[in-house]
Amino acid sequence: MSSRKLAREMAVEFLFQIEFQRESIKEQVEDFLDSLGEENFDKDYFYEIINGVINSQKEIDEIISNKAIGWKLERIAKIDLAILRVAIYEMKHREDIPVGVSINEAVELGKKFGTNDSSRFINGILGQVEV
Repeated sequence: MSSRKLAREMAVEFLFQIEFQRESIKEQVEDFLDSLGEENFDKDYFYEIINGVINSQKEIDEIISNKAIGWKLERIAKIDLAILRVAIYEMKHREDIPVGVSINEAVELGKKFGTNDSSRFINGILGQVEV
C-alpha cells in the first residue's frame, strides 16, 4: 500500500473516531498516531487531510446534503460520512489528485470499512460532485 493511500485510510479512521468525541482534536490526533506505533505512512498528508476536512467541513457537508437526496447527514453511516468528507476535500482542494483517483479510493475504503451498500452509496454521491 502506498504511503499516501495509507495516510488517506488513517485519516478516514481518525475522522470516524472524532465523530463520537469532538473535544481536544489535537490531543486525539496525538493519541491516534501513538496507537499506530511506527506505521510507515505520509504523516504530512494525513495532517493535511485532517485539517482540510475539519476546516472545510461546513462546505463539504453542504455538498453531501445537496447530493444525498432524501438523506440527512445524521442518517448517513459515520464511516461513510468520513470517507465522503475525505474524498470531497481531495476533489475540491487537491488539484494534484485526479478526481477519478479520489473516487476510486473512496469506493475501496467503503468496501473495506463500510456496509455492503457503502461503496455504491459513496460512488453515487461522489459521481454528482462538481469540481
